[in-house]
Order: sequence, then structure tokens, then C-alpha cells
Amino acid sequence: MILFKRIFFLILLLFAHISVSNFFNYPINQINVIYLFLLWQIIVKRESKYLIGLAICCGLFIEIYSTMPHGIYLLSLLFAVIFVRWILQNIFSSRSTHIVLLSFLIGLVVYRLFFFSLLAIFFRSNPFAINLNLIYLYNIAWEITLNLFIVLIFYLVTYKFIKALNPAYISLKKKKHYA
Repeated sequence: MILFKRIFFLILLLFAHISVSNFFNYPINQINVIYLFLLWQIIVKRESKYLIGLAICCGLFIEIYSTMPHGIYLLSLLFAVIFVRWILQNIFSSRSTHIVLLSFLIGLVVYRLFFFSLLAIFFRSNPFAINLNLIYLYNIAWEITLNLFIVLIFYLVTYKFIKALNPAYISLKKKKHYA
């Protein structure tokens, strides 16, 4: 039953990613749902056993709908997830708003740099096949901005709910008012 739930959730996540990237208009279609979910799992659950497997499964299924050479999205996603997980475990120990946004930004930049590096390696026989024009860089800027904004909203809402629903916080709040 747990395996069925995980497979259903994976299909739902992939459907959400494909829906956002294919059916929404220009700025909104730059939201990377799979990357947002995987990094959100790293931030919320400090130790996730299934995160690397989920990144591999999502990368393999996204490769089906990709026009890029096979394996580029998978390797970029996997490398970025492992890198951000390592950064949050070994360098940044706190989960403050600044650290969450910084780690997400570092991860997204690493994701895109690794993606371009793999493209350059793949197209080394034809270096003119990679066309990094201003429009593509503008799309990456939109992707970074929208994804950072969504992470900020998720983090602030989650932090507010966790703080408000924490029983210790409620009991401390009552003592302050009646004391």
C-alpha cells in the first residue's frame, strides 16, 4: 500500500510539472515543480531516505518529455539535489529564511551550470548548436525569480503554521497573557 501511494504521488508530481511547463503562459511556465519539491523535501525533512531515488525516478520520467539529449536533466537534477543536501548538512546548519533562500539559489545555479556543462560536452562536435542568447538568459532569470518567490512563500507559510500549531508555543503564549 505504501508503494502504491509513492507511485501515485510520483505520477501526480510529474503531472503537475508537465502541466505547469506546458499549459501555463510565459512567466508561470518557468516554475520547476520537481526541483521545488525535491529541495523542499531537503529543507523540511533533514534526512530523507528516498530523496535520491525520487530524484532519479523524476529525472527518468521527465527525460521522456524532453527534447534534450537523454540523461542531461536526470544528471543535472541528481547533482543539484546531492549538492544542496550536502551544503545544508555540512555548511549551513540553520534553517533560517536567508539560509533556505541562499541554498535554493545555490542549488538552482548549480543545476543550470551543470545542465549547460553537460550540453557543452554533448555538443562538443558542434559548438554552434548551443545558442545562449539573451532570451534564454532572461528565461533563466524568470525561473530563478519565480522559484525563489514560491520557496519564500512556502517557507513563511510553513513556518507560521508550525509555530502556531506547536503546543509548547501555545502554552507559552497563554502564560504570557495571564501572568
